[in-house]
Amino acid sequence: MALLVIDGKRLEKALLPSAVQICRQLSQRLDILMTSPPQEPLHLLGRFLQLLERAGIDYRLTQAEGDLAEEAMRYVQRHRQISMVLIGADRKPSAELDMASQQLRDLGYPVGMLVA
Repeated sequence: MALLVIDGKRLEKALLPSAVQICRQLSQRLDILMTSPPQEPLHLLGRFLQLLERAGIDYRLTQAEGDLAEEAMRYVQRHRQISMVLIGADRKPSAELDMASQQLRDLGYPVGMLVA
């Protein structure tokens, strides 16, 4: 099962089809961890969930209020069935995201960065 970690404040339209494409190839199940409430129109998130449904991908959407990197680490510790992590970024990944990616890799998770 894959985990997609996205920041609701920076939800990018360009990232979402890429996530669906990757899930089609790797997993029929996607957990979505969204930190911060979405500031983009909610129809963008709704459209993404519809794309997942049309692709036959089962998903679970979880919202968290904390820092994206910290929440991702907490999530994988609570949900041991996660086999890979995708991190959505709206620009070049920050040092914080790079550090979180490395921590996840150190725990044995393959990590992919989706950059819009």
